Amino acid sequence: MHIERLTPNDLAGCVGLAVDRDWQPEEPKWRLLFGVGDAYGVRDEQGGLAGCAVLTRYGPSAAVLSNLLVARRHERQGIGAGLVRHVLAAAAPATTLLYATTEGRELYRRLGFEDVRTANVWVGRFGLVRVDSPRSRPAISADLGPIVKLDSEVYGVDRAHMLARLFSAAEQVRVLEEDGEIVGYATRYASDDWQAIGPVVAPDEDGAQALITDLAEGAEGPVRIDLLDDQRNLGEWLTGCGLATVYQATFMRHGSIPEGRPAQMFAPVGHALG
Repeated sequence: MHIERLTPNDLAGCVGLAVDRDWQPEEPKWRLLFGVGDAYGVRDEQGGLAGCAVLTRYGPSAAVLSNLLVARRHERQGIGAGLVRHVLAAAAPATTLLYATTEGRELYRRLGFEDVRTANVWVGRFGLVRVDSPRSRPAISADLGPIVKLDSEVYGVDRAHMLARLFSAAEQVRVLEEDGEIVGYATRYASDDWQAIGPVVAPDEDGAQALITDLAEGAEGPVRIDLLDDQRNLGEWLTGCGLATVYQATFMRHGSIPEGRPAQMFAPVGHALG
């Protein structure tokens, strides 16, 4: 099996694979992934894409595997397993993290990934009516440095290159301050059928709710937020705001999870970037 590094010219082929597997096209997300990560693919005899996967590195200690797709006409030919092994070798010795669909979970388990916890995807029109002034403020360019520093302390890895790209693509970025210091941040960015909110980093649950509320108020149409299953209180709050769980994924690891401050992680960027 020949696995090659893909280029932005293959973006349309990756979107086509997503549609073939009944995923949303999400072309803006693919464009972001090509900008921050390495995409790999296998071609069929006609030169089209038979499968693809994306590896996003966060410094020397962690990486995220995402968007593993195999065309229906090429199922059960070992393409998916081959791509996963290739990505693991490329990422080594870093820990590789991913969010697995129900269909892909057993493949990842066979290749050495371990379950960490369940991730729930919440979608809906945000219905909370604010009765006070916003607690957060819009971010400015000078905030990027402090946000990157906070993010690295919370996640335990350097995600500066991804955050810089995300902030340039985001509809809005907001920050929480205490005594002139940034202690939380969140972004909202456009997807096909909703506005996605994440990551959400905050000092506590009240701060997370404030950031989500301030971002959701400016969203047109439904919003999406991904939460791990240990965020039960925040999930109940989202239910009260009009959102509902639409599907689940499994957060998995291949190696040790980097040390950080997980109590301040309230939502990831999304399943593709962690």
